Amino acid sequence: METKKILVVMIAILSVISITAIANTVNAEEIEQRIWPSEAPVDTCKDGAGNPHSTTGENSADWFLYGGAGDWKIFDVIPGSQIHIHSRGDSCPGCVLWHINYYLDDYYGGAWHEVTFIDGPDQKGAEHDHYYVPIGDRVRIRATSGFYVAVYGLKFSDGEKIVPSSN
Repeated sequence: METKKILVVMIAILSVISITAIANTVNAEEIEQRIWPSEAPVDTCKDGAGNPHSTTGENSADWFLYGGAGDWKIFDVIPGSQIHIHSRGDSCPGCVLWHINYYLDDYYGGAWHEVTFIDGPDQKGAEHDHYYVPIGDRVRIRATSGFYVAVYGLKFSDGEKIVPSSN
């Protein structure tokens, strides 16, 4: 019986060492993975040159309240796994997408719940990072002004799958 206990402890220790070694070989750029919007109020919008863009899915428009893009986007997330919301504004003369103002909502218990309101920065070229651990499996960003957004989730080395972090 004592040998069995020692074997179980050794396996547990080796597992922790292996996981730590794998985690230490992944650099910071490989840890976050882009989460694209799954829902928006419209299917398409236009950029400044008049080119059409999808408002959902991979490589979709990443802006709000410009070119018919709408004022909200929904992102599918993993409950309990931290997300990173990176918002930014234009810096070019005459550009209008630089007011970073939005509500963050979390969907759980069959309803949307307002989490926070991000009020600025409101200046050309500004950037803002917000981190949040969702309770539900969807979050919604409701913009009150025009800006760009990118949402990221944590991933490990198992391909494209986003998996919850153990931290």
